[in-house]
Amino acid sequence: MKMLEDEEHQTKIAQNRIKFEVVEKVEEDVISALPDCLLQEILSRLPSTKDAIKTGTLSKRWKHLWTSIPTLILSHSNYPISSYCALSVDKTLAQCRQLKLKKFEVHTFFENRFESLYKNWIRYAISCNVEELNFEFQGWDSEPMFLLDHSVFFINSCFTDLRLSCCILNPTGAISWKDLRSLCLSYVNLDEGLLVNILSGSPLLETLVLKYCHGHTSNEINAPNISSIAQCPQLKLKKFEVCSSFDIQFQSQLNSWIHYAIRCNVEVLMLDLWKTEWGDDFMLDQNFFTSSCLTDLKLVGCMINPIGAISWKNLKSLCIIVGV
Repeated sequence: MKMLEDEEHQTKIAQNRIKFEVVEKVEEDVISALPDCLLQEILSRLPSTKDAIKTGTLSKRWKHLWTSIPTLILSHSNYPISSYCALSVDKTLAQCRQLKLKKFEVHTFFENRFESLYKNWIRYAISCNVEELNFEFQGWDSEPMFLLDHSVFFINSCFTDLRLSCCILNPTGAISWKDLRSLCLSYVNLDEGLLVNILSGSPLLETLVLKYCHGHTSNEINAPNISSIAQCPQLKLKKFEVCSSFDIQFQSQLNSWIHYAIRCNVEVLMLDLWKTEWGDDFMLDQNFFTSSCLTDLKLVGCMINPIGAISWKNLKSLCIIVGV
C-alpha cells in the first residue's frame, strides 16, 4: 500500500513539473513571437544603450535587435571616460543599422583628446536625421569646453528637441533649426547676438530653457541682420525658463528677454536667480505685472514691486521664493 501511495505521489510531482515547464515554454514563445518593431520599442525604453546590448545574452532572437533601435543613449558620467570606453562607443555606432534615429544622448566628462570622436558621434547622429539630440558634458568647473561642429547649426533641420551642456556655440552664419520645438542650454556663453540667431532660426520653438548661461551684451556671434531680441519674429512660445546667478549688469538684458517671451504670449515663465552680492535683486519690469497670458509662474530671487494692480487673469499656478 505504501509503495502504491509513493508511486502516486511521484506521478503527481512529475505532472506538476510538466505543467510548469509547458507554461514556461509558452511564455518564452509568446515573447519570441513578438514582432521586431515591438521588441525594439521595449529596448529603446531602457535607461541606456548598454542595457539594450546586454539583452543579447537572453537568446539568439535578441542578439542583434539592439542594432536597429531608434534610440541611442551613451552614458558615462561618473568619472572621465577611458580610451577603451571611447573606442567602444565608436564600435557600437559602427554596428548600428538604422537609417532614421529618433534620439541620441551622450552624457560624459569632457576630454580634449577625444574631441574628434565627439564630433564624429554628432555627425553620425545628423546623418541619421536625428530628432532629439542631447549632448551633455561634465567638467570640473562646468565651463563651456566642446566646440560644436558647424553642421549642427546649418545642415540638419530635423531637430525637434535639442539639449546642450558645456558646449561652445559659435555659428558662422544664420542658424537653421526649422523643426526645433524645445531647446535647453546649460553652461553656455550666451550673448544677445547668439540668442537672436537662435530665435530667428527656430520658427517652431515652444520651449526655451537657459540654465547657468553667462549673459553678455556684445553681438560678437553672427546673427541674421537683427540687432536685438526685440526685433525677433514672434514665436508661439509656451515655456521660458532662466536659471542663473544675477548681477545688476544683467538687469536690462534679462528684462528684454522677458518682454520678448510675453510678446510671444508665453504661458509658463520660470525665473530662478541668486544674488552674487548683497543688495543685487532682479527688479521685475512693470509691464510684467499686466501679462494676462501667463498660466504658470515661478519667481526665485526677484523683487516684486508693482506700482498698480496686478492683472494675471489666466494664472493657475504661482510660486514665489524670496531671500535667495
